[in-house]
Amino acid sequence: MYLLSCRHCDTVYDHKYELTNIIHDTRYDHGYEIPYCPECYQNAEDNTEATPEQIKQYQQTTNQETNQ
Repeated sequence: MYLLSCRHCDTVYDHKYELTNIIHDTRYDHGYEIPYCPECYQNAEDNTEATPEQIKQYQQTTNQETNQ
């Protein structure tokens, strides 16, 4: 699990849930993916790795949701 922190909304999320949109560039005749935050749908290219404190909080929240 690789956790990221959104620079727009401070949401911590697993990178596998990141949304992507493939943009086709006709100048170079190939596509490339633009990642988006699953919470606020803002561009996630500059999102950073979650801090240890954010990771701990994310795990506690995930465990609480699992136990309910």
